[in-house]
Amino acid sequence: MDFYIASGTYDFMKKIFQQKKTDNMILMQNASETLLIQESSTKSVFSSPRKYTIIEAYRELLQQGVAILAYVYVDHEDRPAFEEEFPLQMKRALPGLIAYRFLRPVTSDSYLIYTQWESTTAAELWSDIENQLPEPSIVKHANVFVAKNYTKKYNVPKDIS
Repeated sequence: MDFYIASGTYDFMKKIFQQKKTDNMILMQNASETLLIQESSTKSVFSSPRKYTIIEAYRELLQQGVAILAYVYVDHEDRPAFEEEFPLQMKRALPGLIAYRFLRPVTSDSYLIYTQWESTTAAELWSDIENQLPEPSIVKHANVFVAKNYTKKYNVPKDIS
């Protein structure tokens, strides 16, 4: 299954969301951008989305709460170890977690760790991605992360009118 991300103005993304709405599409926004995500085993409804392969999924995505998108740049040689070890880090219970996706890049260089939370308070548990990542001892190089990792937070409105 694949995970697609498209961005645009709120009005444009809302229009697509309402026209093509499926159970696997989520609309979200923050102060600077609006995203529409889609999970699908077929072609995306978006014309030029960022594409990821779902490595691991936990629970169903819902149109509510707060989403944290953590972009993680991993050295190519360390990707197999990262893909094996990171999901083990997420196996523990995290209060307020609605859903989680561990995503391999297809059209970009960064892995994406998508987490969706019941509230901003619950999302703050995830605010520092560096503390959630595997220890470098499990990988071949001390410099596992080849670029600065970063996170973005989005509101996932329950009612879209």
